[in-house]
Amino acid sequence: MHKLHNNHNVYILGAGFSVDRGLPTIKNFMYVMRDAHQWLESEGRHKEANAIAEVLDFRLNAASAAYRIRLDLENIEELFSLASAKSRTLTQKIQLAIASTLDFKLKTFIEPKISFQSYKLSDEWPSHWLKNDNTHISPLSPYEVECPAYEFYLSALLGNWSNKKSFNENSIITFNYDLLVEDALRKLSVPFNYGIDLKNIDTSNQVEVLKLHGSINWGKPPSSTASYVIHNSYDELLNRQQSPQLVPPTWRKIFTGPLRQIWDNSLKSLEKATRIIVIGFSIPPTDNHFKYLIAAGLQNNISLREIVFINPDKEQIEQRVSDLFGDVTKSSSVKVIGYNMSQFLSQGFNSGAIGDFGRSIPSEIQNIYLK
Repeated sequence: MHKLHNNHNVYILGAGFSVDRGLPTIKNFMYVMRDAHQWLESEGRHKEANAIAEVLDFRLNAASAAYRIRLDLENIEELFSLASAKSRTLTQKIQLAIASTLDFKLKTFIEPKISFQSYKLSDEWPSHWLKNDNTHISPLSPYEVECPAYEFYLSALLGNWSNKKSFNENSIITFNYDLLVEDALRKLSVPFNYGIDLKNIDTSNQVEVLKLHGSINWGKPPSSTASYVIHNSYDELLNRQQSPQLVPPTWRKIFTGPLRQIWDNSLKSLEKATRIIVIGFSIPPTDNHFKYLIAAGLQNNISLREIVFINPDKEQIEQRVSDLFGDVTKSSSVKVIGYNMSQFLSQGFNSGAIGDFGRSIPSEIQNIYLK
């Protein structure tokens, strides 16, 4: 008999989740990659710059294919799918090009802040969240609080405001390679695991961070068949002279070894989901894995109440969601909400904010805005 779960949120994150940090999406990744090449050269990181140069050379040589078949070679899914179909020798170059492009943006784009007012401060909030102690003029005036955006985002998604006993009521499945989620969780002192090699590890109060396409801090020594080596950062991976273990966005995705474990754990998370909240994932036509992930995960789910898609491009997403689930405009259990992250994780009284999905922001937190 399957167990009923009444308050388990599963968040599925796509590239749109990371845009507030300046990271590229599928549409503009190639443009950012070109900028990254110049920056990497200036930083003396020639191996990564050369990897990008090889990808761009392939893009140039692939132009002849676009004369015969309709291909958008500025779209990395189409370009990398062509590379995957033609040659496997570019795979490692593509992995390094992707990782170094993300690192370029992370090091050159300042993370935005979330500002809000609160009439009550929690001792469990990080000390750096308080903007200015002197702003609390009287017991009747609110504190002015400022914090890194993604720390606020994760606090809101997890419902992590004062109760630290229920981390495992949330799971995160992400298609992103970056470390925004992990870095924020560490700063919030929230324990997490990647769903890899969990024997003899107590995960009863940890958040699952299941990265289906790999991560820029997962390495593997040259000529090694061992499991991934998990580093604290991409810089640490480079210092150990290891290659980032990423699954490029192509039609040919192979899930073996540790990725197979992550896929299996993702299915287990979906089996106990009360709500599935998909944030910033565009459901690209080349990615059939999403369709089968959802289908397989829900096969034994008796707890699901709703599937929610959060994406500011509502019209396009509604069509793609309807292709998967039927006419979304007539469904009570599948919804598309045209919000960006800061709109979704707001206090407000608008229908579709985070408070509608079991993770209310405390009433004493008001006037939330992205700076």
